[in-house]
Amino acid sequence: MSDGLQARIGSLTASQEWFKVWRTIDGEGDAPKTALELEVLIRGVFERQRFLDLLVHFIVFEEDPDTVTLHKIIAGYHQGVGWAKRSVPNPRRHHRQPLGMLRFAQPTCTY
Repeated sequence: MSDGLQARIGSLTASQEWFKVWRTIDGEGDAPKTALELEVLIRGVFERQRFLDLLVHFIVFEEDPDTVTLHKIIAGYHQGVGWAKRSVPNPRRHHRQPLGMLRFAQPTCTY
């Protein structure tokens, strides 16, 4: 979601408070403060491998037991980038093998 100045990423079913800034293009460090948020989000999220990793490994569905509503939860940029830094290529598969567990908790994710 973007208004031309600010850009946020989140689930279509999330309320606006859960849409978060994507801060990296290359996954190595934060983009310069002078970079346009929309450019950082597009180049950072939609890099082919990173986008596929986000879709496969960082989207979770959770059912609210009180309302029986299904929520789609998307990890924040720091969780996706952190996972990529802690993983190594697996020669037998076409994806990366995680080296350890990163916390994927509700307060930092987008609903």
